[in-house]
Amino acid sequence: MRDIATCSSCKAKIIWAKSVNGKAMPMDAEPNRDRGTFRLDGDRAIYIKRDDVYDGPRYESHFATCPNSRKHRKKL
Repeated sequence: MRDIATCSSCKAKIIWAKSVNGKAMPMDAEPNRDRGTFRLDGDRAIYIKRDDVYDGPRYESHFATCPNSRKHRKKL
């Protein structure tokens, strides 16, 4: 069971995973079979294409769904 956190700006339920680069990545806490593009392997978020054969839960990055994601992006 994963610890559920809350997005600081939109208050949605999220879980934290690590990207392939080892950085913390917020994920929507509820799997989304239609829109999810990640599977979780332990604490790692693994990208999967929508048409890949994968029957497990698919999660969506919270950066893609948060209405306030722009204010959390780092400036380059």
